[in-house]
Amino acid sequence: METRWRKATRKSIAAAALMLLTLGVFPNGKAVADVQQQRRLEGTITVTTNDYETFGSDQRCSHTVRMSIVVSPSTRGFRTTTTCGGEIRTELLHYYRTDARGVISVWGTVYFYEGDSVNTNDLDGTTTYSFQIQPGWRVTRNVHVWNVAENERRDWSTIRFDVANRTV
Repeated sequence: METRWRKATRKSIAAAALMLLTLGVFPNGKAVADVQQQRRLEGTITVTTNDYETFGSDQRCSHTVRMSIVVSPSTRGFRTTTTCGGEIRTELLHYYRTDARGVISVWGTVYFYEGDSVNTNDLDGTTTYSFQIQPGWRVTRNVHVWNVAENERRDWSTIRFDVANRTV
């Protein structure tokens, strides 16, 4: 014979399971399929760099990369490289993936090189970043890196993400 406590527990578990099923946490067809779909990341990445000069005027460069990529739970990674003034190179490693709710996670590292040419191996600054984009949202995020090794804040790059999380 079932005790009162067991009966109440069984009813509570059944009610909780029904609620989770309704919310799409358990596989029930379309609800889960919708949130597990691939997402499209659309927008631009703009790298603006300032090359400080002790003689003459500084050189400022801006490069924009348009992007439209399909993002899934598997991580996708890219490398974007820009140069400025004949002696600065900015390398951006950026990674993307979605979660079960369709949220796109963005993260990476920026490497700032400054030397005799854009081919230098003189790494003078790094920074990391991460942010998330909810489904249907468009966000703008700025990431800043500068010449830390030589304590020269007038040599810098700012990376501007202007990206949206869309359905495929």
